[in-house]
Amino acid sequence: MQYKNSNDLHLKIEISDHLSFCKNFETKLYQLFKHNQSLVLQSFDESTLFSTKLNAVLYRHRERKIDDKMVTMKGRDTYDLFRYLSNGYRPNINCIQDVSDMEDLKEKLIATVENTDFVEVIEDIRNFLEDKQLLSFLQTNGKKYLIEQIQKL
Repeated sequence: MQYKNSNDLHLKIEISDHLSFCKNFETKLYQLFKHNQSLVLQSFDESTLFSTKLNAVLYRHRERKIDDKMVTMKGRDTYDLFRYLSNGYRPNINCIQDVSDMEDLKEKLIATVENTDFVEVIEDIRNFLEDKQLLSFLQTNGKKYLIEQIQKL
C-alpha cells in the first residue's frame, strides 16, 4: 500500500495496559498538521515515550535461535531505538520495567543489542525505510552505533 500522494492521515494508536509500574510521568499535547487537517493528541512526554520503546526493546522479543542465542529485536523497535538515541532523548527510568538505575538499563540494552541478528532486523525494515543510505549504515554499523549511543546515556 502506498500513501505518498494521499491526502489521508493514517495513525496507528497502541494502548498498553502493562504500565502499572510507571507512576512518575508527564503528558503533553502533540499537534499534527497534514494536508490542511489538524489533530491534537495527548500522550506521554518524550522521555516516557522513549521508555515505552525501551520496554518493547527489552521485553517484546521475537525469539529465534541464532547459534546459542535466543534474542532478537523487531526491526521497528531497532529503528525506533536508533531514532531516539540519535536525537539525544533521555529515558524516564521510572517507567522502565525491572530496571533499577541507568547503569542497569545500559547493561540490559547492550546485552539485547549484542544478541540481535541485524540481518533479520534489516529484512524486517527494508520495505518501510526509503532512506537507502540509512539502511546501508544500519547494515554495516548499526549494532556498533547503537551500543556506542547506549553507553552515552
